[in-house]
This record gives sequence, structure tokens and C-alpha cells, in this order.
Amino acid sequence: MRIYFHSLVLIFLLLSCSNPLGPDTTALSQEELLNLAYQNKSNGMLGEFFSRWQQEIQPISEQEFASQSEIEQTIHEIFEKFYDPRYPSKLGGSEWGDKLYQGHSYFIVHNKLYYRQVDEPGSENTLWFSSREEYEQFVATRDSIDNFRPRLDFSKTKVVYLAEKYESLLNDFLGRDLSQVGESNIANPAQAEGESQNRLQFLKKKANIIPGHWGFSWHILTHPEIRLIELDNNLQKAHIEFRIVYEGGYAKFEKEPQGWKMVDAKITWIE
Repeated sequence: MRIYFHSLVLIFLLLSCSNPLGPDTTALSQEELLNLAYQNKSNGMLGEFFSRWQQEIQPISEQEFASQSEIEQTIHEIFEKFYDPRYPSKLGGSEWGDKLYQGHSYFIVHNKLYYRQVDEPGSENTLWFSSREEYEQFVATRDSIDNFRPRLDFSKTKVVYLAEKYESLLNDFLGRDLSQVGESNIANPAQAEGESQNRLQFLKKKANIIPGHWGFSWHILTHPEIRLIELDNNLQKAHIEFRIVYEGGYAKFEKEPQGWKMVDAKITWIE
């Protein structure tokens, strides 16, 4: 009888501990996993969401890179030289300093990049858009690299690429109405209230997402966000228009024997 009782206790313990890390999430979609993570305030499941995302979309392979056109290869090389969210201060003295993305586990990187070739890169006025519609009208007339997956290495910080499905997923998760974040608290979103703010703070455990200044978008991409790369016809010069939170400017690159080098960067506008 004693052996039988002990056996029952052992079976019960095994069943109760069969999944000590929580519910089985293997069959969940990414949207279901993120929502379940939030409902349970589970840092572990949020980490699983980002880990799956990272595994799903890998950096461009050597074979893929070799099969691209010369201009596409050039854009990858320039982006990989330019993009480093750890040091915004290098881009003309951004007011946001070098702590904006410090301490986060993931950088959310472009999965699409706009570019064009011109006689003289940077000869037009700095880009400025008063609405999302105005920006979309502009980019509709530019070339782009879709499924852009640059090769980046930031040591302790991992990279995920903002494919359209993830951009839509995160916008839906956060809420499309940024007024919930609190108009008077846009400059200091940590003081805001509401459901969107709660969801934002939950995501910030892994990646820093920033409310748009004018209330019509979320800055899901980890800045600096490249809005456009202009290249000369000989692929020897480049002009980058970028944004860092609520300000932006340009960076100029030139090709040298050792590779691409940034020769100038300046903040030229602020919202």
C-alpha cells in the first residue's frame, strides 16, 4: 500500500512539473505568442517571441549578396558602415546622446530601404514630411531594396528585421491611436498612461519603440532610421537622409581604397 501511495505521489509530481517553464507555446503563432506574453506579463515568452523572429529572418548570405547588382551591394556596404544605434552622437551631435538604446536586447532594423541615383547626391533640400501620406507619395517614386537584411554585429545586442508582417503585428499590438499614450507626455512617454503605454513598456523590456511626435505613428525601427540613400552615377559618393527620434539630418560618404568612409554628418531639423 505504501509503495502504491508513493507511486501515485510521484506520478502527480511528474505531471505537475512536466512543463515547469509555463504553457506549451510551440503551436502558437507569433501574434498569439505576443498577446499571451503580455497577458501573463511573461518576460520569458516575450523573449521567445523575439528569438523566433530572429531565427525566422536571417541576415543576407554570402551567396545572396554575390548575386545582387552592383548598386544593391553598394547600398548594403554603406548601410553596414553607417548604422550603429549605440552611438547617435557621431551623427552631427544628436541631442539624444548615446543612451537611447542602451540596455536593450534587440535592435529592430530596416527590412526595406529606399534609394536613387543622381548626378550630385544631396543637392536637393533635406527631406521633410508633414504626414505619413506625404512620405508615402515620395517613396512611391523611388527605388527600393525589399527584404533588406544587412549583416550587422553588435556583440551583446541581437538584430531582427522589420518585415511588413511584424510592422503590422506590432502596430496592432500597441494600438493605432497614439492619443492613448497621452499627448502632453509625448516628450516623456515614461509618464504617459493608458493601455498602449502599458503595452509599450512591456515591449521595452526587449526593444526600444518610441511614440511618434505628432501622434500618427510609432517609431518601431531602431534609429537612426534611413529615409533615403542617394548615390552618384559612378557609385563613389553617397548622401544619407536619416532620422533620430524627433530630429534628423544627413551623412555624406565617399568611397576610398579601403572602403566607404563617412566624411560629414549634421543634424539639420527638429520636430
